[in-house]
Amino acid sequence: MSVPAGQLPITAFGQRFVAQVRFPSGAAYPVVNHVVAFELDRLLAWLPANPDTPPLGIRWEWTFAEAAGGTAVSQACDWSAVTDTAYLRRVRLPRVSFEQMSASFVRLERAAGS
Repeated sequence: MSVPAGQLPITAFGQRFVAQVRFPSGAAYPVVNHVVAFELDRLLAWLPANPDTPPLGIRWEWTFAEAAGGTAVSQACDWSAVTDTAYLRRVRLPRVSFEQMSASFVRLERAAGS
C-alpha cells in the first residue's frame, strides 16, 4: 500500500486517507481508509473501503509504544465485523498473509525514516 504524495498527515478520528493497494499480480487500485481510532504516537486504526462505498468492517490497526532503543510497533487486522454475505462468498479471509503483513513493517520503517 502506498499513500499518494501530498496527502496531509492523519491528526484525528473521522479523517480519511487514500492509498494505492497492489494485488500480488501487480495491479493497483485505490482504497479510501476511514480513520476509526487515533491517538498521536500511540494508535492508528482504519476501515478500508472502495471509493464511494461504505467500509465492509475490516479493521486495520497500528499501535506504537516506547521501547528500549526505539519504538515497538504492532499491527492487527480484524475482519470479524464483516457481515456482507456476497463479499464473504467471494473472498477468503484473511486476505493478507503473514509475509505480507511482515513486509508492511519494512515499508513503515522506510516511510518513518523519510
